[in-house]
Amino acid sequence: MRPGGIMKNKFILGIIAAVAGLGIAACGTRTVVIPAAATPTVTVTPSSPAPQATTTVPAAPAPGAPAATVPSNYAQDIAGAGIAAPLGWLTSTGERLCADWRSGESADQTDQLLLAGGIHPNHLAVFDSITNSDVCPDATP
Repeated sequence: MRPGGIMKNKFILGIIAAVAGLGIAACGTRTVVIPAAATPTVTVTPSSPAPQATTTVPAAPAPGAPAATVPSNYAQDIAGAGIAAPLGWLTSTGERLCADWRSGESADQTDQLLLAGGIHPNHLAVFDSITNSDVCPDATP
């Protein structure tokens, strides 16, 4: 090694140590003060009590009227009036109309059932009349 080389190395190491010392000193601890947020104020104002939930229980349904017995001439009378309907639908609809009429519904209300079943509007009165006379003469449509 050259005699001046040792000195040069010591000089360079000294500079590195000095710079490192400055870097550490520059990274020293600092105290940063962050102001505290204001505490929110909560104001409670007395008021009337909250409404209470209520439960409504529906009234029990009225006892059903006894089912009407559809006589054998009913389907013949309906067909004789020019109204075509499947026997099963005709029977259940006749029973339903009687039950509805006995519970207080009018023919105007029950005619919606007939229209939904495919009965033509011009046949409603005849259908109601035959059903009333054949199936449930005790009911008032």
